[in-house]
Amino acid sequence: CGRLSISLNTRCPKEALRLSKVLEYHAYMVMSNTDTNALDYIEVKEILRNHFAEVLERMKAKIDKDGDLILGLNLKADFPEGMSGDMKFFDSEEDKILVNFRNNSFAGLVLIDAKKKTYWGTKTSGGFGSRTLGNISSDNFVYSGSNTIDFLNPSDSPLGVLKFNIENGDSEWNYKYHRKNQRERQMVMLHSINSIDNQPIFSCHANLADSSGIELGSSLVSISNEGEIINSAHIQHKLDSIYFTTTSFSGDAMGNLYVPAYIGSELIPDKREGAILKFNKELELVWAKRLSADNFRYEGLELKAFENGDLIFAYYTDGDLPIIAGKINTDGELLWNKGYSFYNPEIEVGSDSSIYFLSGKKYFQDGTWELRSILSKTDQEGLIEGCDRFDACVSLYDIEEINIERWEWEREEGPQLEPLSFQIDSFQNTLVDHCGNPPLPIPNFYTPDTICLNQFLEPDSLFNEFAHAVRWTISGDDLSFESTDNIFRHVFDAPGKYQVEQEVWVLGCSNFYTREVVVLPDNLGNLLGDNRIECDSIIELKPKATRPLQVFLWDDGSTDSVLIVSESDVYNITVSDGYCYANDNVEITFYEDWLSGIDLAIPNDTSICQELLPFTLTPKSDFSNEFFINGSTNPQSNFEIQTAGNYQIATKIEGCEITKEFNLSLTPCEVDIYIPSSFSPNNDGINDLLEPLGKDFVGQKMQVFDRWGGLLFETKEAPFAWDGGKAEEGVYVMIFSYLNLKNQ
Repeated sequence: CGRLSISLNTRCPKEALRLSKVLEYHAYMVMSNTDTNALDYIEVKEILRNHFAEVLERMKAKIDKDGDLILGLNLKADFPEGMSGDMKFFDSEEDKILVNFRNNSFAGLVLIDAKKKTYWGTKTSGGFGSRTLGNISSDNFVYSGSNTIDFLNPSDSPLGVLKFNIENGDSEWNYKYHRKNQRERQMVMLHSINSIDNQPIFSCHANLADSSGIELGSSLVSISNEGEIINSAHIQHKLDSIYFTTTSFSGDAMGNLYVPAYIGSELIPDKREGAILKFNKELELVWAKRLSADNFRYEGLELKAFENGDLIFAYYTDGDLPIIAGKINTDGELLWNKGYSFYNPEIEVGSDSSIYFLSGKKYFQDGTWELRSILSKTDQEGLIEGCDRFDACVSLYDIEEINIERWEWEREEGPQLEPLSFQIDSFQNTLVDHCGNPPLPIPNFYTPDTICLNQFLEPDSLFNEFAHAVRWTISGDDLSFESTDNIFRHVFDAPGKYQVEQEVWVLGCSNFYTREVVVLPDNLGNLLGDNRIECDSIIELKPKATRPLQVFLWDDGSTDSVLIVSESDVYNITVSDGYCYANDNVEITFYEDWLSGIDLAIPNDTSICQELLPFTLTPKSDFSNEFFINGSTNPQSNFEIQTAGNYQIATKIEGCEITKEFNLSLTPCEVDIYIPSSFSPNNDGINDLLEPLGKDFVGQKMQVFDRWGGLLFETKEAPFAWDGGKAEEGVYVMIFSYLNLKNQ
C-alpha cells in the first residue's frame, strides 16, 4: 500500500544535504490499522550508521489497530556498494512485505511473508543507475520493474518487467521493453509498476534535449499477464512537461486508472504543481486536474483510489507544515481538504481511506522540537483524534491541450536473475502517544508607528518562520517596495504616511497584516531662532520645534526644556522628539548691553481744562521716529489726546518694545444747573414756574412732555419756564438744551 525511496547516489548537492539530515532522524516506526485482523503497513525510514555505509538495514514494524507494536523486523542485504531502495507493504491478511533494492550495479527484490515467516530474494546485474520497482497483484503474483540507465548511450536503456511466483520467487517471465524507433539519445526511465484489475501497467518518462529540439513526456503501458504489450499512451502538454511520479498509481473497481504527476518545468522545481490524471481501461484520458495551491512548491503526491472512484490524495512540499490532503470524487471534484504539520513526511493512504504520516520531528507546546519519529493516522475525514489540523487552500483546475500518442513497443528476453543474500532479525521498540505542531505562521508583526527619515525600518516580533512564502510591501507617497525575504530593512527617502504589509502563505492559504508607519522629516526646525537682541534682563531660552520635543541637552549639561539666560553669549542645544535628533545654537545679546543713547522720552504727566482738548503729545527717541499709543498698530510721530487718562506710549528698537506711561488729567469746566423736581402753579408766588436755575449758561430750547410722550410745551427763546398751562397734577418730563459759557 505504500512506497518510500531514498537514493544516496544523487548528484544534486542540495538534495543530498536534505536526505542526509532525514537519515539522521533515525525514523524507524511504522503503522497499520484495520477493523479486522488485516493490517496496513507503512515503510520505516532507514537507519544508516556512519553516513553511506555499505550495508543497508531495513526495518519493518507491525502495529495493531490501537497503535501498539507487536512485531518488528530488521532486514539486511549485502551489496558490493552503497545502495538505496524502496519498501512496500500490502493490505492483506497474508502480511506480505515487498522490498526493492538498487545501487549502481545491481537491482534486487525481497518478499517477506511475515505471517508464515518465509521469504525469498533475487537480484539482477545492470549498468549505472540500475533500479527496480515492484508490486503485488490481487491474484498473488509479484510484478517488478527494472531500469538499467546508460548515460553514455541513453537510447539503449531498456525497461524491464518481471513476473514472480509469490510463494517461491520463481520467475514466470522476464522481458525488456524498447520503444520502437526511439530517437538517438532519448532516455526512457521506468517510474512505477502496478496491477490494476490483475493487469500489469507500468509508467515511464521520456526525455530528450538535443539540436533537434526537446521532447518530454510520460507514458503508460499496459501488458498482458503473459507480458505482451496491449496498449500505451504517451502524454505531452503543449506548454509544460507532465511528469508521472515514482509514486504508485491506483485504480478503481471500474478499471479506471488514477496517476499522480506534476506539471511544470523539470529544471525549475519552484514552478511545478501537482497533477492527477484519470484514464479508462483503454488508457484514454478521462480528465486531468492540476492541484493548485499558492506558493506551495511541489515535492510529492500520494494517492489511492477506491472502488467507487473516489480517491484520497496527499500533496506535500518541504518544511514543517508540508501536507495538504483531501478527497476527490470520480468526476475530479474536490470534496474536502485539510493541512498537516509533519516534517519531511513519508505518506501512505490506507485501504480504509485513512492517511498515515511518518515524520522526523517531535514538537512541544513551547515551540521547541527534537529529532524523533512521529507516526500518525487520520480517520476517513482526515481528522486525528486529539490533535490539531490546519486549514488548507487548494483548487483543482482542468489541464487542457494534452496530446496523447500511441507509441509502439517491442520486447526481448530480460537478464538472468541471481539469488540475493540477506538476513532478517527482529527488534523491539516502544510507542508513546503524542500530539504536537510547530507554531502556525501568522502575518502579525511589530514596527514603530513613527520613525525618522533616513532611519532603518526593520519589523520584529515575527511569526513567519514556517511560512511557505512571505511577501512584504510598502506603499504610499509614490513608493512601491516589495520583498520576499522573511525579514528586511528599509530606509525611507521621503517623509509621509506608509502602509507596511506582510502577507504569509501556509498550506496554500494567505493572510496579511498591515501597519501604518509615519516617516517624519529629520528637520525639527529653527530651534533657537536667529541671533538676536533680547529686551529683558533675564530670559527663558526654550527651543521651538515643528513637533513636541522629549529630549533636551544644553551645552552646560542641563537637560531641562528651558535654560535661564542673563548674559550675552552663544548657546547650544541638542534635542529629540523621540524619533529624530537635531542640534542648534544662537547668539543672545541683551538690550542693556547693546543700548547707547535715548530710547524713548515723553512729557511729564499733565493737567488741563477740558476746553483745551485735544492735547498734543510728541515723543522723542534717538533710534526711532515711530511711536504707538495704547497698543495701537499704526505708528505715528505724535498723538492728539482727546480725553484725560493714562496712556502707554511705546516704540520698537531692535525688536524691543520700549514703553512709558503718560497721564493727562482735566480741571472741571462744566456749569451747575438746578432743575426743580416739582412745582405748584397756583399763583401763590412760591414755585409757580418750572424753570432751570444757575449761571454761565444760555438756554437753547426747553420741552415738556406728559407721561405718554405728548408734547405740552416747547420754547426756543427766553424765558425758559413753564407755568403748567392747563395740565393736571401729575408727573411730567422736561428736556432742556443749553450753551456752556465756560468753554466758549
